[in-house]
Amino acid sequence: MPCGMNLELGWEGLGRIVRSKDRSKDVSAQDEIHIDVRLLPVLPEEEMREILRRVLEGDGWKRQSDGSLTKSIDGVVAELDPDASRVVLRAVEKKTVTVTERRGFDKDTSDEEIDKQLDEGAKAQLDRAAKAEEEALSRAAVARLLGAEPSLREQIQTALNKVYREALEKRAKQLGAVEWVKEQGDPGGNYEVTLVVKA
Repeated sequence: MPCGMNLELGWEGLGRIVRSKDRSKDVSAQDEIHIDVRLLPVLPEEEMREILRRVLEGDGWKRQSDGSLTKSIDGVVAELDPDASRVVLRAVEKKTVTVTERRGFDKDTSDEEIDKQLDEGAKAQLDRAAKAEEEALSRAAVARLLGAEPSLREQIQTALNKVYREALEKRAKQLGAVEWVKEQGDPGGNYEVTLVVKA
């Protein structure tokens, strides 16, 4: 006859609970390049600067309410300041960093203590992650600036050539009738305008 034993086994819980807390923060990095715009005094300074503004608007720059002009160049914003004496090329990088702090606690730990430890851990983790991301964003902003700068310099040089041609023609007309105009330039940015004026 079979004999058996009926055993009742109970499992004792480990007495641990796991909780987590998410935290996020917006981080950004910005860098810029400043390029001074110096104009030869072919005409009065303000007249020269107004010709520059008009030429840039013709090349797609947008006039802002404060008198500045802006244009996006290779994903970076270029801005001619209101007095048309400096161009600022500015790159801004933004990102949201999110971290999750997850910890195990004894089942007897109070909710206040759990919240406190999770807050402290999440804050420390978020600070480290935000700092690392800001450094990465800063490098990305510099790379974008360096990529866009040659194009901006070329556009500004082309605009200045147009400004000088217009200013020289205007000045020559004050002296007499312009018979002919000859322009020549080279890839190095040198630009020459020859005007023959009949007095």
